[in-house]
Amino acid sequence: MDEQSVTEQSQTDQSTSANQSTISNIDFVDMREHTLIETKEGNIVVIHEITLGEIVISVLIAATLIFMFLERMMRR
Repeated sequence: MDEQSVTEQSQTDQSTSANQSTISNIDFVDMREHTLIETKEGNIVVIHEITLGEIVISVLIAATLIFMFLERMMRR
């Protein structure tokens, strides 16, 4: 009986340390703006941020569309 309680305690210690390591990995994220979606399985956190790469790609796509439009207008 004593061995079983030691095993249960070690499993509890392992799960506690796993939870603490998960929490410590999440601590460094700065939550500026986010949306929390609550589901039966758990909560989903959507972080609203945009990277420099996304800005560059968006500008390039917009510039390409504008130049294509201007080129068609000049041909008329």
